[in-house]
Amino acid sequence: TQSTWGDISCDLMLCCCWSWFWVLLVGNVVTFAALALALLFGKHREKCVRVRQAIDLLGSGNEKEVVELAKNIRSFLHVDPPMTFLNALGFGFRCVFLAPLRALLFFGAITTFALFMNVLMICANPVIRKGGSPRVHSFASAVLRFLSRIALFGIGIHHISPTSPQSWDTSISTLISNHVSPIDILVICSILPMLPAFVSKAELLSVPIFSTCARSLDCLFVRREKVPQEGSGQKQENIASELIQRQQQFKQGHAPIVVFAEGTTENQEYLLDFRTGSFRAGVPVQPLILRYESSSGIVPVMDSTPSLLFMLLMLTQWSTTVHLTFFSPYVPNNDEKSNPELYSRQVNESMRAQGKFLPSAGTIHTKRVLQQLLESDNVDVRTIFFEQSRKTK
Repeated sequence: TQSTWGDISCDLMLCCCWSWFWVLLVGNVVTFAALALALLFGKHREKCVRVRQAIDLLGSGNEKEVVELAKNIRSFLHVDPPMTFLNALGFGFRCVFLAPLRALLFFGAITTFALFMNVLMICANPVIRKGGSPRVHSFASAVLRFLSRIALFGIGIHHISPTSPQSWDTSISTLISNHVSPIDILVICSILPMLPAFVSKAELLSVPIFSTCARSLDCLFVRREKVPQEGSGQKQENIASELIQRQQQFKQGHAPIVVFAEGTTENQEYLLDFRTGSFRAGVPVQPLILRYESSSGIVPVMDSTPSLLFMLLMLTQWSTTVHLTFFSPYVPNNDEKSNPELYSRQVNESMRAQGKFLPSAGTIHTKRVLQQLLESDNVDVRTIFFEQSRKTK
């Protein structure tokens, strides 16, 4: 009996020691992850605050061009609230235990869709516009919605909240949306009943897996530079003609075209001036607005957040909600049909009023000035602005 009780005591002590060891190990790993993420986030936030102070100072100056630049930079800059100690511990815990599983879900869903669409393109044509079967398209759409939801769940987006009873009008060929981050594409794919085609940036063609998904959706790829690369001018004209042709030949039952008419992303507080390409056909369009809300109060904005930190924050957020609003279709009058600039301006003003956005004339070049400021220790906005101006002339 004494031997038995002694064995039990030894086993209990061993279990306690091992339990304590694992508690200390896990605690240390979580603490390290929390400190690393908090330091990374804190350093980035400090840079954002410094840049905001610099542009606020310049915004009160007398140089018209620099004052305008400082005003436009605000549409890309986003300063999150400071990360509290409890928030840091929560992010650290999720970074260790949740992020690997979420990353597997996210990239697994994207890769599965790319492989699925490759096989489908070989076996059957899912693009109705090109003579594809409606049944095949419907099946592919259902798979895309399912996989998009899994991918969104993987980055903490558990709920997409419609803020209006309106939905996509199937008689409208073109959806005009604001653009906050690349995640917008997954959100839109998860709620539309058909495979949408996007007008995407040409740089996406060099990104593995994502380029396959974009091609399979029959996307149009455009260069965002004002000065196109050598030999790309005719190609750009062909893309503009292709967009107009798709809009004019659209029939009910065809897949919609989704256009981020700002031409780049913003910080969801502003709405940039629209480019005119999607308004040249003179057909009705339907506005769509996306907004993100995080349980932690930290909303990752792509423009002012490094890619690694952006992905870490998305993978470690406990929950993010997307508020999605469809508005009634905008039908242009005769003046707007003949004047794409007027048409785009009217739709832009309508979306700003309904979405309570601030106006901005910022462009991709404005965003690059901000990125240069965040990447360097130099916060001389004036110098960087004129350097960018010389490059684009």
